[in-house]
Amino acid sequence: MRRGHGLAAAALLMALALPGLARAWGPEAHRAAAAVMVDRLCPAAQAELRAVLGDWTLEAAVVWPDRIRGEDRWAHTRDWHYMNIGDDVPVTPDAPVEGGRILAALREQLGRLEAGQVEPTERREALAFVLHLVVDLHQPLHVGRAADRGGNEIRVQFDGRETNLHQLWDGRLLRSAGLRTEDYARSLEPLALLGEAEWAAGTLEGWADESRRLRPWVYDFDHRRTVPGISRRYAETGRQLTAMRLAQAGVRSAYLLNRAWCPAE
Repeated sequence: MRRGHGLAAAALLMALALPGLARAWGPEAHRAAAAVMVDRLCPAAQAELRAVLGDWTLEAAVVWPDRIRGEDRWAHTRDWHYMNIGDDVPVTPDAPVEGGRILAALREQLGRLEAGQVEPTERREALAFVLHLVVDLHQPLHVGRAADRGGNEIRVQFDGRETNLHQLWDGRLLRSAGLRTEDYARSLEPLALLGEAEWAAGTLEGWADESRRLRPWVYDFDHRRTVPGISRRYAETGRQLTAMRLAQAGVRSAYLLNRAWCPAE
């Protein structure tokens, strides 16, 4: 596995000026995780990535699944981005899921990457979904509670503005770091370098269960208030967890593509 300081990766991911998308970990997060990923691909996987992308850029591909979600043709993918499960229910292959099918969708799209009979356009779309959904799986509220729709129904106050808990974790915490996307991606590299030996393994269920187990910190605010204010301590915890989860998502995206495209290495 090739390692570096992520400079080439960050250069590949010059941000497009796309607006934030409700109910989805934002473009900045997906691009930052892709920067962590791309420098960890084996040579064969790097070549395959370029071939599958064709005339797409990587930064466009990783946000494409959110951009098309509102179209009728892609309405069936709207529940691919999340799963709902009880607080005390570990994520396992036979766990009772209360909504969403991110794990099934990820497996389906991974299968399409490996299938030689799939048309180039379909394979490119499958790649976009794989890279996007791995990142979504690492956002704690994408493995959420059905009762509050993954935090969408919980209003909070942050930086003088009212938002909801899900949107706070989707992008507001990340953007509050005040870094450009490429600089934020570079800031994740030390985390990825230290954690990759442990993170580059495991199962989709295990990664989802990590998100579920973060709920005590995600919901650690004053519930007595109608619109709780987000404290500086909470915001800092959230920023640290966001950085860790994005570094993990990038390392694990590389793991999945390397496993599919260069298993001998």
